[in-house]
Amino acid sequence: MSNSNILLNGLKGQERKDVEDAIRRASTFLSLVSKRIEDELKQESDPDFDSPSWAYKQAYQLGYKRGLTKLLKYAILLPSKE
Repeated sequence: MSNSNILLNGLKGQERKDVEDAIRRASTFLSLVSKRIEDELKQESDPDFDSPSWAYKQAYQLGYKRGLTKLLKYAILLPSKE
């Protein structure tokens, strides 16, 4: 996973520092959220081709995964300041 956080794009100066500090303070929570999202994305779902609405279900599942992937980009952690 990359170490850049999409939330920091366009932020400068004190505002960027404040957001970086907030992300670091929430690192345990964000790590847990990231892990849960990654686990959810790894789950395979078989399309039910016998159902007349299988295409809608597939579209929903793809959209759901796209949303989780987008959310994961926002939960990426910053490298630690050590």
